[in-house]
Amino acid sequence: MRTGRIAFVVVAAALLAVGCSKGKNKETHAYTVRAVVAKAPAAGVVYLHHEAVPDFIDAFGDKSTMKSMSMGFALGSVDPSTVAVGDKVEVHFHTDWDTKPTLRIDSVKKLPPDTQLDLN
Repeated sequence: MRTGRIAFVVVAAALLAVGCSKGKNKETHAYTVRAVVAKAPAAGVVYLHHEAVPDFIDAFGDKSTMKSMSMGFALGSVDPSTVAVGDKVEVHFHTDWDTKPTLRIDSVKKLPPDTQLDLN
C-alpha cells in the first residue's frame, strides 16, 4: 500500500510541475478590432464592447479567440476627447503582460455610425 501512495505522490508532483512550468508570455502582440465605446473615457481608460479577436495570444502564450465582450483598455497616447459613448471605432492595441494595464490602445479611428458590428 505504501509503495502505491508514494508512486501516486510522485506522479501527481510530476504532473503539477509540468502544468506549472508554463511561464508568463514575455512577447507583445498587436491587434486591430472594431468596437463601440461603452463608457466615457476616465482615468486613462476607455471601456469598449469589441468584436471577437481571433488568434489572440494570452498571458501564457496560448493562441485562442478572445470572445466579443465589454472591457477596459488603457488609452496610451490617445486623446480621450476623440471618442464618446456610442461611437463605433476601430482600435489598434497591443498586449504587454509585464505591465499594468496589460492592454493599451495605440490608435483609434472612428467608423461611420451605420457600421455593422458583430458583438455576439
